Amino acid sequence: GRSSATQFCNFNNIPYEVVDVGIASDDGIGVDRKVAKGTKNILNHPAMTEDEFNRAFQAGYERVEHYVKQGINLFSFGEMGLGNTTTSACVLSALTGADPTETVGPGSWPNKPDLMKRKIDFVRAVLDKHKASIVSDSEVERVRKIVAHVGGFDIAAILGAMLACVEFKKPFVIDGFITAVSAACAVHMNDRVKDYALPSHNSREKGTELALAEVDITQDMVPIQAHMSMGEGTGAILMVQMLKTTQHMFVNVGTFADLMKL
Repeated sequence: GRSSATQFCNFNNIPYEVVDVGIASDDGIGVDRKVAKGTKNILNHPAMTEDEFNRAFQAGYERVEHYVKQGINLFSFGEMGLGNTTTSACVLSALTGADPTETVGPGSWPNKPDLMKRKIDFVRAVLDKHKASIVSDSEVERVRKIVAHVGGFDIAAILGAMLACVEFKKPFVIDGFITAVSAACAVHMNDRVKDYALPSHNSREKGTELALAEVDITQDMVPIQAHMSMGEGTGAILMVQMLKTTQHMFVNVGTFADLMKL
């Protein structure tokens, strides 16, 4: 309840919940759906097993299903993690074939050439290690393998949640880079994701534009151009408030003729 995202929610009267799918702690945080205490080192091993992917994916799917039954008609997704701009770059490059120079950004680090080179080299090494394990004739299976081998529990859970939104016909708001990569994965599994995904902000992570393009979202369609990099879903929450404000206006605004009578 003390993070930036929860303060945004509290101020704007937007309900929220935290779902723990992989925090490295003994105790569960918020809604406890912990799969493991963190993923494995993707430089040496697959990030997760197939069973672990399924559990994280299902956690996201079931939370959306739970709230659909309560009448919720709009969802937004964010995440908190460590190193997850790196895993997202790995996933996006594996998904699209883009060179790591096009998907790697500074994350929470200063945008310095030496740090960026180290990160790019890491992503290249990871992709080279796993390239033989993330191929499939089925596009759905290929996405699952990519996320399981080089992604994170956060991406797997958000992927499940986004596909649930499509199944239940509920729009959802994308936050920054990690959720944009999740959306890119989701659209490769179900093209109808394009009909339900709403952009919020243009992250400073350079791969965001590429990820959104996979969902047919161009930069001129992104409302908030602030180069945010806070994460947590903060940009998505701001977008929800913009949507609520706009909806309230459409429902209550008077016509020009009405105003002239005053």
